[in-house]
Amino acid sequence: MVWSIYAPFVNERGIVQIGNDLYQFDTQNVKIKRNASVSDIPSLLAAKSSNQKQEIEVIPTRVTGASPSNGRIEDASYGTLVRNRFCQNSLSAHRILVYEDLYRKLGPLQGFNIVITLRGLQRVGLFFWGDFYNGELSGTCSYQFQGESPQFRVIPMIVDTKNEFSFDATNNGNLNCTNGTCLSATTYGQMRVPGAGIAQCTIMP
Repeated sequence: MVWSIYAPFVNERGIVQIGNDLYQFDTQNVKIKRNASVSDIPSLLAAKSSNQKQEIEVIPTRVTGASPSNGRIEDASYGTLVRNRFCQNSLSAHRILVYEDLYRKLGPLQGFNIVITLRGLQRVGLFFWGDFYNGELSGTCSYQFQGESPQFRVIPMIVDTKNEFSFDATNNGNLNCTNGTCLSATTYGQMRVPGAGIAQCTIMP
């Protein structure tokens, strides 16, 4: 991103004030503190995520597309991450992100957790996207182990936040599946944008 390139040249900490707002630019994020003064710089520097009460926005400057490493952080509480997939789609000034992470559960080799995360974004300025909390997120996941009947899960619709939904995908122990290659899944997510329609994307097997 452009701001990532120029961040070191703004000042030592990449902080500027534009009107009543403070900005910090670095190679990972753009941070914005609304209605701020110089005394708010420490709270801006310390911010790790957006905080509506403090009027702070933290906007990642890099959005990674579908690849074996799409920026998701492994959560050991689900087990060992063996596959992660990703899709995104835009509608007007909004974007939906859908992440599908497959974990092998601790214990029996045939046990798996599928973790689906839906996230809404809204364009902020020319180059950046920020969290969008005014839509409705929902989705589905249809998955199947080799030699077994398809299974279907509905991801509950929620409003005003991102949604993470996990469930067990455990076969009957007939397969020695350790890396997830015996499990195929189709994951679909959608976000209703008031006044604009529905942004949607699908992760195919």
